[in-house]
Amino acid sequence: MDISYKFGGSGVAIGETVDFTVEHELLANSSALIAEIVKRGEKTPYLKAIITHAEADSNPIPMIQPTGAVRKLPYYRNCFVCGHHRDVIGLKRRFRVHSHEGSSLVTTPWGSVDDDLDRAKQFKITNDELHPAVIISIFDENSGWSGLLATKGVGFTVRMNVTLARPVSATEPLLFMSRPAGTRGNPRKPRFYMAEGTVVSMLDPGSPEPVAWGCGEWLILEELTEQLKKNLLPENDWEWIFSNDI
Repeated sequence: MDISYKFGGSGVAIGETVDFTVEHELLANSSALIAEIVKRGEKTPYLKAIITHAEADSNPIPMIQPTGAVRKLPYYRNCFVCGHHRDVIGLKRRFRVHSHEGSSLVTTPWGSVDDDLDRAKQFKITNDELHPAVIISIFDENSGWSGLLATKGVGFTVRMNVTLARPVSATEPLLFMSRPAGTRGNPRKPRFYMAEGTVVSMLDPGSPEPVAWGCGEWLILEELTEQLKKNLLPENDWEWIFSNDI
């Protein structure tokens, strides 16, 4: 599947009412599912997604598995993806940064420990298949980190395109890899950053198989940067992110 997301509108806060619609649309040579979340009283969708069959010539984004020095990135308390102190089950990722040829590559594994396999049982779409929302959610945050480290600015996703090559087993070990892919706006103070990444199956570590890949764009906001500094854990383990050492 090819999945294209676009965020807009004024945003949706917890507790606000939205309308969620899904439509089936016939295209020239295929068909698409179009899903929208619209906040009550607004016309612009907060989120619009278009889901289609992947193009036959769609190719993975080339990635090199980083080696050498690695540093763990801080995490949030209650984030669905990286929250480590949630009252309800989440994905509990800890992202890592690697220095590679003057750039920051971000990675995180999934399914390499028993705790992940227990989590996967809560996120299955069939008896054995991992729900694609797990892959896309981790891909989003992993890629967002790589752009953040390159620009020293925190952003939220405004658009993303992801290709899912095949179903992924709930017991399949995965490795997420992302890197920065440029900026838009003033080079000294960009308004947007881009990032791209690939997810590989590690069933055969000697020959990783790409199972998903894509790219996204993030809008940089100063208030999100300040929010990050106040809420990341461990406390004060964020200063190095804004240094010139990475």
